[in-house]
Amino acid sequence: MAEVNRDVPISRLHPFAPQKRYTVLLPALLLVWPLISALSLGTVSFDPGNDLPYALSLPSCTAVAQGRLLPPSAFRETARRLAEYTGLSEETIVRHRLRISPYSFTQELLDRKSQVLGLLDGRVTASSALFARGRWTDPSLFVTEGPFAATFNHYVRTELGFRTDRPYVILSDRVHELWDWGSGRRGYLNVAPILAEAMALDPRLRVFTAAGYYDLTTPYLSQEYVFHHLDLPAGLRRSLTLRRYRAGHQIYTSLDALRQLTADVKAFVTGHEVL
Repeated sequence: MAEVNRDVPISRLHPFAPQKRYTVLLPALLLVWPLISALSLGTVSFDPGNDLPYALSLPSCTAVAQGRLLPPSAFRETARRLAEYTGLSEETIVRHRLRISPYSFTQELLDRKSQVLGLLDGRVTASSALFARGRWTDPSLFVTEGPFAATFNHYVRTELGFRTDRPYVILSDRVHELWDWGSGRRGYLNVAPILAEAMALDPRLRVFTAAGYYDLTTPYLSQEYVFHHLDLPAGLRRSLTLRRYRAGHQIYTSLDALRQLTADVKAFVTGHEVL
């Protein structure tokens, strides 16, 4: 049975392709809950030996709560400071060897209350008893999947007149497994240089990125890291607009954040943004 997937990986949204293939100049790119992190997956891939994402996700963990080579005294002091930032116990920090992934954070922060946090939005909680059999579902995804699927199915049938028996799949593991990751097969996918090349080719190209503070899937600092490491001269860096919101991965599910995002995008598109 065929599946329809909502997300399109950034690797397929090659910003340089329209310019070279169709001679089309892009005036701007809008990246919401970026997938700018996916411009360089090394910033969000928690693999052995890759310590960078642990550091970049720390501010997001801090926002939800209010990353061996160190000598023992420094190790313990670092654990103490991380406990202050994240709300986790020092023992938990030490047990994870100072490396707290967002997934571990969601399981540990409210463990004494037998609750887990959402990854897409760390403000959403659920009983840890739901995952006693080792099956984990992001509670912040669970609360939005039903409304999203129902809304989309209603839209395509009533507004577009499209009829089908195929299910609408919010996130498809099968699609992700079969995806051609290109350069990502030789390490971490990194298309940030392509974005830098597109901006260098057309200095008028502007880029807007929006992210939520409580998003533990693509932490906002990971996105800032990628932008700050683009090989761009100072003049082109002024074409980058970074906006942060008190929301999770799906910014539009928080009404106040949605209103601010709408205003910011309108200002960006019309050229009246406040720098």
